[in-house]
Amino acid sequence: MLKRLNVRGLIVKVPHSHRWHVSKKGHPLLGAVVQLDYHGIPAAMHTAA
Repeated sequence: MLKRLNVRGLIVKVPHSHRWHVSKKGHPLLGAVVQLDYHGIPAAMHTAA
């Protein structure tokens, strides 16, 4: 899963560690995914409109 997110530029590895951080590109997209998971599609569509 980490490799898939990294290839798409949504997360970046912290140098010299085993940690990963969400990239600037990934913040809005992953935030939307979390919102969809938590609230469901109808609420997310209402927020986006």
